Amino acid sequence: MKHISTVKNVSLINLSDRGVICSIKKNPEKKIISDGDGIYLINDKNIQEIVNEKITVFKPFNKGILYNTMPEMETQLKFYDFNKIITLTEDPYYFDPLSNRYSGGILLSNFDKEGKEHYYFMDYEFNIKELPDFYQIKIKDKYIQYSKKGSIKAFQDKTFSIVWQTDIRQFGKYIFRDRKTGEILAERDNEIQHAPLAYNNLLIVPLIGGQLVALDIETGEKVWMYEGERIFGRYELYENRIYRNSGNSIQEISVDNGKLIKDKKFKDDPLISNYNATGEFLVNRNVIVLKDSPAKIVVLNRETFEVMDYIKMDARLGSLKNNLVWHNNHLYVLDISNNLYIFEKEENNIQT
Repeated sequence: MKHISTVKNVSLINLSDRGVICSIKKNPEKKIISDGDGIYLINDKNIQEIVNEKITVFKPFNKGILYNTMPEMETQLKFYDFNKIITLTEDPYYFDPLSNRYSGGILLSNFDKEGKEHYYFMDYEFNIKELPDFYQIKIKDKYIQYSKKGSIKAFQDKTFSIVWQTDIRQFGKYIFRDRKTGEILAERDNEIQHAPLAYNNLLIVPLIGGQLVALDIETGEKVWMYEGERIFGRYELYENRIYRNSGNSIQEISVDNGKLIKDKKFKDDPLISNYNATGEFLVNRNVIVLKDSPAKIVVLNRETFEVMDYIKMDARLGSLKNNLVWHNNHLYVLDISNNLYIFEKEENNIQT
């Protein structure tokens, strides 16, 4: 890929319905609480300011942009529909710009005078209702709570009564084997290793023992279980496929039945034989983008797992997923020094 531009002082990036959006500090040396002095739309090398306000966080939401401002230390929740700005509430509400675990809306929170945190659900019509507790996931009309070592609970919307509860320890074991002989050295109860994924009527739970278990959201019953290697992995869901990045390999698994579709071990590919992917990764349309420390990026063809490009950067990348964006054959990479690098796809991509 060809490096075509670098934008400095970028705080956040994301992908909206209109293209890549980011926040930029106009005065990076100034000690202010807000992350950026506006929201910008990027089209290749062209940068257009679309929101001229000091913002703390933003995220694409319902064909627009949801964001928080910090005017005179009082947060306002606002929405920009690419035409006008709407102030949704004068009350301070906060949200996680990296979370997409609430179907049909977003999780909000705030604090009362005693310092107690309260949680709310805001739908796409901007209706806000308070929740009786904290729920990590919302799928259709179910709210989900889970603990790493214990149970998963599903609560009915409106009544918030428990619909079902299941103990994840029933789904296989966390097995330790001798690396040379494969002999079982110890077994432990399973734990949740990664935030569950939601797809249609399924809650897909990655376990520390290497398994993936898909639960029916209506009943909590197991639909399928995939038995993988006991390797710490990162997971992404795209269309009806699950992608598991295990550091030195990547797998593609069917959401429909939990069957392994493809498996690429990096050591078998001379182009990336010593590569070790770290942190979150990106799946978008026809590409998978992996990164390692400090800043070597591998772009794979999603359909074939063939290496499309290998980029070595003179920068350091963080572990968050949202420092990588792919849009219109352009790769956007945000480093920990707030530099945004823009790359353009070429015909002959491989760099060594």
